[in-house]
Amino acid sequence: MTLLVPEGKQSVPAGIRIFMFGCLALPGVIAIIHGRWLAAEGDVTMTVGFIAATAALNALGATFYATGFPERYWNAFDIYGSSHQLFHIVIVISSLVFWSGLLSNVKMLRSA
Repeated sequence: MTLLVPEGKQSVPAGIRIFMFGCLALPGVIAIIHGRWLAAEGDVTMTVGFIAATAALNALGATFYATGFPERYWNAFDIYGSSHQLFHIVIVISSLVFWSGLLSNVKMLRSA
C-alpha cells in the first residue's frame, strides 16, 4: 500500500518508499544469480552487460526521484523536466535495454 496510495506519500518516510522500489528490483537480482549459475554449468551464456546497464539505469532513476534533482535546485523545472518525469524516462530506457538483452539471448539460444 505504500506505493499505491497517493496520500501515503506524505505520511510514509522516503526511505521506506526507496526500500519498496529496491524490493521491486529484487527479482532482477535473482535472475542475475540464476543466470550466472546456469552459465557456470555451461547451459547458458548470459549477457550480464544488459542486466548491469538495466540496474545502473534503475539506480539513476531512483536517484533522480529520491533527491528531487533538478527542481530542488532550480524552480524552472517545476512542470517540465522534474525529477518524477526524469525518473520515468530513465526507467523506460532501462526497460528497453533489458528487453534488447532478452532478445539477444533468445537469438543466441535459437542459433545454438
